[in-house]
Formats: sequence, C-alpha cells, structure tokens
Amino acid sequence: MLRIVYDKYGYSARTFDKFLKIARTFADIDGSSKIKKKILQVYCYQEI
Repeated sequence: MLRIVYDKYGYSARTFDKFLKIARTFADIDGSSKIKKKILQVYCYQEI
C-alpha cells in the first residue's frame, strides 16, 4: 500500500520512511505485530 502511494505521488525516500515509522507506531498502539492495511489507508489518504 505504501509503495503504491510512494510511486503514484512521487514522495521522497525520507517521506516514505516517515510513513513507515508512523504506521509502525499505529500498529504498536493497536497491539499488532504487523501494519494493518486499514490503519495505513486511513493515514495515507488523510495526508493526501
């Protein structure tokens, strides 16, 4: 999901890294060991 947004909007590697860090934080708060697509979609589309 992040890769699609990264490619489509031409984000820099630094921005991509920030997205990953925030997504990892959301997964940690949710108690999940994996980044869930649902949470990632909400965050990515709010930023766009």
